[in-house]
Amino acid sequence: GDALFRQREHGYVDEYNIDLACNLGDILYLGIGVGIYDLSKTVDSYYSESHEGALVYEQTDQNNGRLTTGNAGFDLTNRQDITGSGANFKFGFVVQPTDMLRIGAAIHTPTYLHLSHSGYGDVQYNYTPDGTTNTNSGNAWTPTYDYNSRLNTLWRFMVGTSLTIAGKAIVSLDYERVAYDAMKLKEAAYDYGYGYGVEYIDNKYANQDIKNYFKGSNIVRAGIEFRPISSLALRAGYNWQGSAVKSNVYNGGAEIYTSGTNPAYSFDGDTQNITLGLGYRYKMWYIDLAYQHTLQKGVYKAYTPYAGNTDTPCASLSRTYNNIVISTGIRF
Repeated sequence: GDALFRQREHGYVDEYNIDLACNLGDILYLGIGVGIYDLSKTVDSYYSESHEGALVYEQTDQNNGRLTTGNAGFDLTNRQDITGSGANFKFGFVVQPTDMLRIGAAIHTPTYLHLSHSGYGDVQYNYTPDGTTNTNSGNAWTPTYDYNSRLNTLWRFMVGTSLTIAGKAIVSLDYERVAYDAMKLKEAAYDYGYGYGVEYIDNKYANQDIKNYFKGSNIVRAGIEFRPISSLALRAGYNWQGSAVKSNVYNGGAEIYTSGTNPAYSFDGDTQNITLGLGYRYKMWYIDLAYQHTLQKGVYKAYTPYAGNTDTPCASLSRTYNNIVISTGIRF
């Protein structure tokens, strides 16, 4: 059979930060911050399959049917709109016991999001039994759904250190643990009694799926900055992030449940970033140039491989990004 998939996504995530910091004796630096988020995402997807010699259940009358073979196909269209807002909190410190050494740690709480969801699904199908020229076709669709949810995203824990060498170079190493398996989803439980109040309760099925599919992810960052002269800085960095998806799930060894009416899903694998840059300073003016190369592996599946114990149309993904960033300004 043949399969075709198209998907278009667009949206935005706005972040506004309010941060406070203090310096205790040029040895201990403390920081606290609040992040406020506003987001919107729209996904339009289209998936179709066509098969020769497909096995189809044909309705012969109101109560009876039969299995028959023939040419069959379907087209599935989905739309999903998500809007929301939320906030998180950040805490961190840096200790500088000597002029050469700095050690720091930070914790970012989950972002506590209030989300609104809407969308619909529409499927059109057709089949022609073998030995006939009669094509049977039809379509089915869902009403537009509309519901709210609460999502607590992931915890982040970070530690890092940097070392200054002979006043000419800085070497840094950071480690971050991201707790994807600790995310939690709450659904609205409507109280149609006094006051028509709305209470949000844990969605135990979705939260169990989160624990079944995801794991904590490790991020390692390493960087070096070298100053051949005081006004010029040469920089290089490397970043590796492990996949947040359990290996058996990533490789198709578990049944996957998706939200809405779209059975397709994708998982991200490991991600690597390589960065090169330079910076120049002249009195109060500065300019920085950075190049970043990103390589990310992934997998896309049209639907869970557990659906009818059939092979799932899938694709291996390899995303490559190349970014160049230039910034300039004046320091007072």
